[in-house]
Amino acid sequence: MLDPHDEHGRPFGRSTRHLSMAERFSQLRHLFEALEGMVRMMDQADRSAKALLRHYRRKKEQDTPPKR
Repeated sequence: MLDPHDEHGRPFGRSTRHLSMAERFSQLRHLFEALEGMVRMMDQADRSAKALLRHYRRKKEQDTPPKR
């Protein structure tokens, strides 16, 4: 779970005017790393779901007697 505070204990989502450019880029980097992780998890879930669908479709084809 993403911590709603930065490494200095300041909450994310507030004005960044008081932050240095380096701190702003640090926050952006953390945000993009979290987004990349979410995209990787979604890709893996998609691949798993497709594999399960293929498996059960094949199983259904094997278990279904041929129609006359």
